[in-house]
Amino acid sequence: MSDLIDKDEEFDPVELRKALASSVSDIIHGDQEARRSIATQVVKTLQNRVEQTDLTSLLYTKETYGVNEQPYFELDGELQAYIHTPGSYAPITQPRNKEFTYSSEMISCHIMLPLLQLQSGRYGTIADQISKGQRAIQAQVNKIALDTMIAAVPSTSTLSNYATGAFSQTALNTAINQIEDQAGGARVIVGRRNILSACMEFNQSTTTLDIFPESVKEDIIKRGTFGVYKGLPLVGYKDYKGPDGRSYGSSKDILVIGQDVGRFGWWQEMQSVDDIEVGTLNWHIHAWVLVGAAVFYPEAVYRYLTT
Repeated sequence: MSDLIDKDEEFDPVELRKALASSVSDIIHGDQEARRSIATQVVKTLQNRVEQTDLTSLLYTKETYGVNEQPYFELDGELQAYIHTPGSYAPITQPRNKEFTYSSEMISCHIMLPLLQLQSGRYGTIADQISKGQRAIQAQVNKIALDTMIAAVPSTSTLSNYATGAFSQTALNTAINQIEDQAGGARVIVGRRNILSACMEFNQSTTTLDIFPESVKEDIIKRGTFGVYKGLPLVGYKDYKGPDGRSYGSSKDILVIGQDVGRFGWWQEMQSVDDIEVGTLNWHIHAWVLVGAAVFYPEAVYRYLTT
């Protein structure tokens, strides 16, 4: 097991099967080192799957913090330039300061692996559990990211960045123009894919991402971008549902997001504990991650609530 204990990357499916086949008997008989090594790699695989499909870096500036670190930001407003004749008094700019701090929220999921099934060679359960864990955590991460952005632009907003009505090209163009008219311009259009797919019928849309550098293109493709409208990537988030069948995210909001809107924080890497239930020989792996979001500049977000 030494080659697996020191391994710092996720398993591929073949490695996972081999590791379990060679270790499950030892795990059943109480080899804690073997058990913890496999559990660590299962969690590492889960973490990497979440990171590979994470949308937050497309919406926010992403930050990583220590477990007890409390982020705190002091943000300056815009500077003022003055026109004045040589030798005359030049006023000192007094930028308006914004102070922000935000806290973390814990997202966790529980993976249960029946050891007797693992011993008999039924490895599908493990792959299924990891996939389901990834979907469950990703759904909650997306929910925090999107709910924070939506809450920053209520229907009572006085920043001319909220509209509601039937989906139309004119309304979408208005939203884009509002954000593009700002100094930083627009960054991305986000919404449920079943709504944004209508953009592909507009003349100004395209399915090609060739206008982006290769590094950017690869990043946005794997995170759900399926097209471009007016030079902006269309990012469609999936309809994750909980055990009760209810959707985690808004099904009707379209967000046009500008540059440097806010921060999305991850506190350390994914953590976990595991143990074996003696009576049933079920192997329980509990994994969790701490995340949080803050919108600094709501004026750089346009919320279009479709009806």
